[in-house]
Amino acid sequence: MALPPEEVGRRIRSARVRKGWTVEQLARAMGVNWRTVQRWQAGHEKKGGVWRPTLPRVTGEKSLLRLAEVLDVPPGYLVESTNGRPGDELVHTELRALRAQVEDLLQGELEGLRALVAEQSALIEKSTALLAEMRVALEAHLASDGPARTRAHPQR
Repeated sequence: MALPPEEVGRRIRSARVRKGWTVEQLARAMGVNWRTVQRWQAGHEKKGGVWRPTLPRVTGEKSLLRLAEVLDVPPGYLVESTNGRPGDELVHTELRALRAQVEDLLQGELEGLRALVAEQSALIEKSTALLAEMRVALEAHLASDGPARTRAHPQR
């Protein structure tokens, strides 16, 4: 179902604000005057003293597609209803993007943990080998020193 111009305007403003842009920044990105962006967001303009519904007409019929691309929203977000709940498609798109970011972060954390486990395993192996060497050295020392000690300090 096609959206009324006022709803298209609300969605344009919402996407612009979500992107963190001013009216002027969107106007520059689209190559239009800032007043034009204001008219798009209002969904109407005054012609001949009468307020009439208006939609973006920058580059012919593809202007809404270009606007959607500039605002990083799905093309359908600016032209069609989503089961009567405006913004659903955009929310789902943002959720997918967030999910991808979380997966990337988790992958980085997982790689970091794997490296840490490998480092700790190497330290454990070195410690185990060092303890084994120390045990052998201690046993050799006790074996060579044992009889001399017994003579020097007889049991009481």
